[in-house]
Amino acid sequence: MKRSIMPIPILTFKQLINKVKKLNRRYEQLAASSGENFNIFHILKLQSSETRLHSAFIAELLNPKGTHGLKDEFLKLFLKTLEIKPTDFNTQTATVDIELHVGAIGKNYETGGRIDICIRDTSQRKIIIENKIYAPDQRNQLVRYHNYDNLANLYYLTLDGEKPEETSSGQLKINDHYKLISYKKDILEWLHLCRERAVVQPILRESFTQYINLIKHLTGQTINDYMNEEVASLITENQENLEAAFILYNTLDHACERLLNKLKIEVSEIANELGVEYNFDIDIRFNKRFKGISFYPEGWERLKIAFQFQSYDKDLVFGIARKEVESGALPSIWIITISQRIQANERGVNEWWPFHEACEPYTNWDLYEPWAAIISGEMKRFIKQKVEEILELFKDQKF
Repeated sequence: MKRSIMPIPILTFKQLINKVKKLNRRYEQLAASSGENFNIFHILKLQSSETRLHSAFIAELLNPKGTHGLKDEFLKLFLKTLEIKPTDFNTQTATVDIELHVGAIGKNYETGGRIDICIRDTSQRKIIIENKIYAPDQRNQLVRYHNYDNLANLYYLTLDGEKPEETSSGQLKINDHYKLISYKKDILEWLHLCRERAVVQPILRESFTQYINLIKHLTGQTINDYMNEEVASLITENQENLEAAFILYNTLDHACERLLNKLKIEVSEIANELGVEYNFDIDIRFNKRFKGISFYPEGWERLKIAFQFQSYDKDLVFGIARKEVESGALPSIWIITISQRIQANERGVNEWWPFHEACEPYTNWDLYEPWAAIISGEMKRFIKQKVEEILELFKDQKF
């Protein structure tokens, strides 16, 4: 974009920001009065649960025998969204499975596993969906599902249409062996079609609305389309507003980097106050997984207290983590002790985490809320409280 000869006055930025803030406040008031902020999935803390919510909800809609009572209507709309020809799949005879076991994982990791969603017709034609909200890729995961049926339509579903890690896809090629689909585009498009079809069924229609709003939240989209339109109109009102918007957009990373520097100082203060060592490993580019903040209590040789992003800038979790897996299996008494003192949650125990949970409400740093919490000081309080709780619970332990 060609820049103006004269710099844009600071007043223009302030006016644009104030107008957007006024719009936002107005729509916040409308959302509060209309009940739009009420979301059952958020309340039940299911928003990032791949199996318990997302796979289960999607599979139920795709199932011709599902409780929605509309037979294969939603499945046909799904095929239309994915551009699968009706002649290539018999929706009337389809069955849908979630967490389909296809055998034990082989020693070479080329067979076996559990398929998130598998749709089959009576001719055994298959649509296989690997559903990734925040969970990391598993070794040769897509390779194993491709080997299960190399003629199946294999889809890798993520929030934003991200590519899988090579550790999962191996030598498989996008579009040749599998396709990328996203919640942000494909699933939302399908859900809107489904809601239109369910317009005369109020309970079903409102269930779609709740889920659509959740997906918009998870993918960083404004829930209210009308506000989107008003903001777009405001930005394109004149050249100054448009250029100011571009400058603000291009400056956002720099502003967030300043906030990360503020947080790094605060984490250092927390460590000093609690008497523990720490490591701050968050980069504003968010171009690598499993980055975060670690605290090292005195005497803990194999475990640490950690805040870690499971997927770039999303799915921030907190818990007790291993310093390295290569050190061998943890003593079973440690796992038992941790499970006795901390209430179990759906994430369970894995080779890296004897305990971990979602850092609600700050799981997704692609959104405004975590950065606002850094400005207000709430993020520092949140982190310190979490670390203090673990230190108190396990003050008699040397992990």
